[in-house]
Amino acid sequence: MQQQARDILPTLTSLMIDSSPGRATLRTILPLIRKMRWCGVLLLSLLSLNLDPSWANDKVEATLIVEDVLARPGTPATLEARLVRQSVLGTVGLGGEPIVFEVQGEVVGTAMTGGDGRAFLEYTTHMRGNHLIVARVEASPRVHPTEGRGILGSWERRRPILIVDMVALIQRMKVPILSVPLPVTALGTPEADAALVLRQVG
Repeated sequence: MQQQARDILPTLTSLMIDSSPGRATLRTILPLIRKMRWCGVLLLSLLSLNLDPSWANDKVEATLIVEDVLARPGTPATLEARLVRQSVLGTVGLGGEPIVFEVQGEVVGTAMTGGDGRAFLEYTTHMRGNHLIVARVEASPRVHPTEGRGILGSWERRRPILIVDMVALIQRMKVPILSVPLPVTALGTPEADAALVLRQVG
């Protein structure tokens, strides 16, 4: 298109430069030819970008966020990771990327990120303790290799230890009889519902 505009320009100039109406016509056509020339340059630039393999293979820098998980031994837990990158619109999730999950250095599975960049994997541990979760993006044509870390806390559910002050179960005396401290059994009558309360919290 750019070459055609260059070929047309001398011909139009030679045909129209001698007459007054021709000058007016030439002044009208020249801006159109210039626009055609710039459109051709822009089109060639876009085509060169699309055909350039180095441009097509550019990878983006991304961040992998791994959520901490709390579970009981023998109970399935959901491992979660989110792959995001920064853009002019803020934080954007990257979908369609495979995420490899490791727990305590052992690969436990792979999950694909959705449209919001989140990947989920169900995992069951039979060991108690805090286990290191590592999620990785290893081989991706769009994203540079990256990883994130979290903690899988696996603990048995135990009943809490409850300490009850016996004095709290004794009815208060309006007027102290003696000024010296007395044994707990001598403080007075227990509250009416003391036994019921102890059974409820025991």
